[in-house]
Amino acid sequence: MEILSVGQSYHEAVPARVLLTTTNSFEAKVIAARLQAEGLDAEMRGSVETPYPFMLGDAGAISVWIPEDQLDDARLVMLAAEVDSAMGSSRRDPPVWTWTGRVALAVVLTMLVVSVLARFFS
Repeated sequence: MEILSVGQSYHEAVPARVLLTTTNSFEAKVIAARLQAEGLDAEMRGSVETPYPFMLGDAGAISVWIPEDQLDDARLVMLAAEVDSAMGSSRRDPPVWTWTGRVALAVVLTMLVVSVLARFFS
């Protein structure tokens, strides 16, 4: 590892390499955010925030750059993300009440209230 000189940043001392190139800015932002969440120094370069939404070819390319010393870790994070998406998330969302489930619950509760009121007033 290279020793930093005064006024030199980490990114100037360690050369960076392209991890991936895409034309989808949303995809690039998600990948960069995932890498940064894992503690890696991901940087996007290219047409990240362009006023032209539809750019073709290399003009619309966005690259995600990683310092050379973190490249193997970044590839491992990308592999783990690919496996997660292929296998499905291990976290399960809580069950969502469907329309029929809500109607059934409303009917049961209504019958319960009516039976209680019928006993109370008879």
